[in-house]
Amino acid sequence: MSTIDSYLKALLALSGDEQLVSPRRALLQSLNDEDLAELVTKVVGREFARYDLEDIASVLLDVVVKDPASVHSHAASEDQATSVKGENNIHRGTTPASVTLPAPRSTSQASTSGAQSQIGHASHNVAVSLRCQTEQVIANKVVPPIQYVRWDQVSGKYIDFCFDSHNTAEETSLAERFDSDFLSTERHIQEWGKLLRLLEKGVASKCCVNDTVIGRSKHHSLRVGFATACNRCIKTKRLCARLIKIAPGVIKLAFYPLPLSLWDKYDANLLSQWICS
Repeated sequence: MSTIDSYLKALLALSGDEQLVSPRRALLQSLNDEDLAELVTKVVGREFARYDLEDIASVLLDVVVKDPASVHSHAASEDQATSVKGENNIHRGTTPASVTLPAPRSTSQASTSGAQSQIGHASHNVAVSLRCQTEQVIANKVVPPIQYVRWDQVSGKYIDFCFDSHNTAEETSLAERFDSDFLSTERHIQEWGKLLRLLEKGVASKCCVNDTVIGRSKHHSLRVGFATACNRCIKTKRLCARLIKIAPGVIKLAFYPLPLSLWDKYDANLLSQWICS
């Protein structure tokens, strides 16, 4: 084990406990500049869930802001690089660089199969939505549709719902909020497609969509009970939905409401039982 690995192991043992803050700081202060820089690189280079990366970025940004000299130095180096690049472009003159044009495609090359053409355009032209009841194409891969249920606190059972003339205003609001929470960026859509392609894995992980799509985490958040929204969804004010196996070979996406203690019976919002206001 290298010296840095030994330091890292010792520092991790001193972390996570407020009573050990002073010993940890003392150990950090005992490191020379090179070892400390290597330690930080090793720590940051680890694989983290999205939420942890956001916390790390926030801490680093706060540190940078506290050191104005660092900010000005970075800005100056960028200005200098831009200046040098501009001078080099001037010295090159106006002679155009040689460009090799691609040979025109033959008719046989241009006429791709119908399936390839359909996949190539679908991911860009068709809006991905929870309400889609047919196969979708995400990241050039066919994704199967998913059925939905919602947990009803009053009856204590799952209730099926789909998006047709019979769905309620609350169910419509759930779908619209789901699209807004989890399908608003290309990255999130790709993670959603991956989740739908690996249904069994999604069930086994016990992670909710928020964990997987937004946080890209392999560990599920804590929850008060199996039939309530998890702590992370409550904190981030997103819908809590996770894959469950209703019967052998039958997997559905289940929506879970807030714990009863967080319900606001005076809130007229259709989602007041699902998301903290």
